[in-house]
Amino acid sequence: MPLLAGLAVVFAGIAGQSDHRVERQLHSIASDLHVATARLTATELATIGHHGEGARAIVARLHASGVIAGEYVMTNGHAMVRLFIYNGDGGMRSLSEMPLSGAILGPDDLATIRANLTDEIAALSPPAPAVQVAAKASPAPPIVDGGEPADLAPVRPPAPVRAPAPARIATTPTPTPEVAAAPAPHAPPSDAVDVAELEALTRGGPDEATRVDAHAADVAPSEAALHLHATVGLGLGTRSFTPGPTTVPSYASSAVGVVRFAAGIQPTPRVALAGVVERTLAMTSPVNTQMADTSFSRWELTGDYAVVQGRVQVRPLVGLGHRAFAIDSTDPSRSPATDYSYAMLGARAAAAVSGRVTLHGHFTFEPVLGGADPMEMAFGSATRWAVDVGAAVEIRPWTHVYARVAADYQRFTWSWDQVGARGAGGAVDSYPSGTVSLGADY
Repeated sequence: MPLLAGLAVVFAGIAGQSDHRVERQLHSIASDLHVATARLTATELATIGHHGEGARAIVARLHASGVIAGEYVMTNGHAMVRLFIYNGDGGMRSLSEMPLSGAILGPDDLATIRANLTDEIAALSPPAPAVQVAAKASPAPPIVDGGEPADLAPVRPPAPVRAPAPARIATTPTPTPEVAAAPAPHAPPSDAVDVAELEALTRGGPDEATRVDAHAADVAPSEAALHLHATVGLGLGTRSFTPGPTTVPSYASSAVGVVRFAAGIQPTPRVALAGVVERTLAMTSPVNTQMADTSFSRWELTGDYAVVQGRVQVRPLVGLGHRAFAIDSTDPSRSPATDYSYAMLGARAAAAVSGRVTLHGHFTFEPVLGGADPMEMAFGSATRWAVDVGAAVEIRPWTHVYARVAADYQRFTWSWDQVGARGAGGAVDSYPSGTVSLGADY
């Protein structure tokens, strides 16, 4: 497209933020740096905004020296902006990430982005051609007999003229010297580009639009769309078992050390898979005159989907889990060992208080699907279910590293409806805990 041959760098926008405040901040910086604005379809912007498949072709079609685009990302309730800078041929030149201070970029972040973009734009913009006055000056008029320059208007008879081609004198006007100077500092190279033509170019024709993957924003095929996280933590946990029937021994422990591991993967901006394992470090229980080794543990696997994104996230979840309690003793006076295999139905929520602090919470209903029922012989099969509630505060001193302080309460309820008064009141088995974890994500 010859019309756009001089186009230097363009700003395509930020994908993923519904209120566009971050995009307006970056557009203001781009305008100050005399960068043109390219208008793309939502699918095209989503593709180059997270460096997806097909980004190279979309960037190359803009016929610019460089393209700036990015995406608004929420990872574990933490908001950030990823900014890609592409060469004119569509190759990725650089990637930067900037956490948000609240819903927008802070003054320090904006200053950093401005400095980085200034350097990148200077490197991407084509050099201004030197002034070529001497090279393109008017050629000396031909010399005729007598040593006088030939007058271009009254052409003398061709016989005495030494120049072999007098027609060149009559048909070639004296060229005006051309001065190719760099544009003025406040005259952006995009000023000469018609807006309608730029929009038509960036949107592409009907055939070009169909080449872009219509699902690029959902499948997130690039590395930038895949997020991983892992945490390891220590804390305290207790167990309390309170049966209604007086013939069943109760149990209550003091707080003991607990170790916790958690990890997850987010293959798309809305879908996340996670797992957690926790277990007591050292625990004993008095049984008659001796101390018996005791432990309780839990593992869970969950999947969730974001139905609300932004500063506040809401993610319904489903999953499977297992909780176990055991005392290493055969004494009949001990509280019975038990375990639960359960399904999970609930939701997680997160709210970004600032760019560094995020609040988390969850609630799940957990019907028990199986596991040891130590009182089945005396009371019959028990109906068992659980609820789990938790909250956490996440503090992020660096972009990819965070600390989390969390509290959790899981409570299993037993009922024996078939034995009447002997099972009245059922039983309650509860597991409160608190942990401090250090985590990292990418």
